[in-house]
Amino acid sequence: MNGVISSTGNVRIKYLQKLYLRKYRKKEGKFILEGYRIINEALNSNADFETIFLTPSFYDSPEGQKITNLVGRDMVVLVEEGLLNELADTVTPQGVIGVVDEPVYHINDFIDKGIILVLDRLQDPGNMGTVIRTAVAAGVAGIIVLKGSVDIYNLKVLRATMGAVFNIPIITDIELAAFKELLVSQLSTYNLIAADLSGKEYYYNINYNPRSMLVIGNEAHGVSREILEMADRLIKIPIIGDIDSLNAAIAAGIIMYKALEEKIE
Repeated sequence: MNGVISSTGNVRIKYLQKLYLRKYRKKEGKFILEGYRIINEALNSNADFETIFLTPSFYDSPEGQKITNLVGRDMVVLVEEGLLNELADTVTPQGVIGVVDEPVYHINDFIDKGIILVLDRLQDPGNMGTVIRTAVAAGVAGIIVLKGSVDIYNLKVLRATMGAVFNIPIITDIELAAFKELLVSQLSTYNLIAADLSGKEYYYNINYNPRSMLVIGNEAHGVSREILEMADRLIKIPIIGDIDSLNAAIAAGIIMYKALEEKIE
């Protein structure tokens, strides 16, 4: 471990700055974590870290020493506090930023292991993070995120998951054509259930067997027409009060927990 970095011209700092851009994260297959809690969650889940940036004061703290001991001193880079705060997305990054390898999952990692959640162009980072966290709690086997959705490694999404993103296999950026191909090939025995206001059945009147795929759509426009046409069943949640629809994360949670009820009965 070398001295304390204090310049934005440092090659490591330039690299870190680029990783705050989605296109560069995708190119490098990396993402960023800020703050001790979520970094500790990632370490406990055996996430693969490339680098940990620490301020000298955090490095000397018990938490900093714990992180250093877990990843090894060679992976730790010390950064002047003002510079690290300037780089960070959060107001209080707590003196620690981690660069993590994006995990690579395949459909075989969760096929035949339970209900699959499909997210169709979900845009709000808070919704995406909450859905992922709820999916882990409800025992969902895996998540397919279709192209056009918010990046699950967006820092706002990661904070909303509160570490749950490390506890479920997720396949991201799947084109609609590729999803259709999966339905014909590896997922041909699954029942595709789409949550939509046009549904003819209420969510609590159907059976959710382990070979079910639940589709949750875009906050403003719902599930795409193409997927609605492919769906085996269209379901809805009853709305009694004077509102048009439910928040996507709330709707997903209601239905996922109904499916969980059947699993534990």
